[in-house]
Amino acid sequence: MTAAQRRIVFEDAKQFSLGFLHYLQTEVHDAMPDPTHSFRRFELTDEFDTSDRCPPKPYIRESLRLKAMKMLVQQETTGFGGRSTDFATIMPHDGIACWQFEYDFHPTRREFLDEGRTDGPWTTAFRAGRTWGPPYSGRCLLPLRSLVPVEVNGLLGGQKNLGYSSIVSSALRLHDQSMAIGQAGGAIAAVALRHGKEPRELTYDRNLLCEVWGGLATRGDAADDAVEPVMLWPFRDLEPDATCFVAVQQLAARRMLPVGPARSTFDRTTRRLRSGCGPSASERRSNWRLKLISVSRAAK
Repeated sequence: MTAAQRRIVFEDAKQFSLGFLHYLQTEVHDAMPDPTHSFRRFELTDEFDTSDRCPPKPYIRESLRLKAMKMLVQQETTGFGGRSTDFATIMPHDGIACWQFEYDFHPTRREFLDEGRTDGPWTTAFRAGRTWGPPYSGRCLLPLRSLVPVEVNGLLGGQKNLGYSSIVSSALRLHDQSMAIGQAGGAIAAVALRHGKEPRELTYDRNLLCEVWGGLATRGDAADDAVEPVMLWPFRDLEPDATCFVAVQQLAARRMLPVGPARSTFDRTTRRLRSGCGPSASERRSNWRLKLISVSRAAK
């Protein structure tokens, strides 16, 4: 977006906000049975040191997103076959945190109130697939590459300053998700420093990735140093206190279990493992397993 375009957007946001304040101080005030707490008594603050008492730019809900090695988009995070109970369409080879949520995206479509006119008053409306409530994402992984800037070395993104679209950011913004990403960032930084590597060098180095996973999904070596292991693969029926949890997470992250897009429970995975079955016919047709490793192969 150019500087001129930004000025148009900022001015539009300012006028919309002032219009809403006017609505509160007129129509809402007139309709109040008890105007004691009316917004008519409110005034704009002077804390911004601007001539109109408005902030110099609008408040934007999302953080500044990182221009990262991998920009995660909505199409990659929807559940396989459109089902939120299944794994995401793409499960990246360098996943370092699990997540799932609705695409809690605020209304971004304009509906003009005067039919046939696009220069008059308007209201907001939702776009299909981007609303409060369903549809939900699949059971997703965040790739290490989404924490690494395209150009800058020695820097990792964190919390909500990540490589993803604004739509994905609306589903990847909760406290537990940010904590998991922060833990992953710490593990990535520790491994990079230990080996004198840049974080970007870890993304296609199997041994270094395994070291990151090993630091995240562990219970510690001593009782007084016990830690809660991190989930590396989002099975929906395996709790962290399960005896096999750490082993399963490490195996799944390495693709050493016969995971499939619709086998989002460990129970189903182990049944197929015990029976010696490979991918189902629908999974073979979907080429889902190839999508799992396509990025890794392309990098070689």
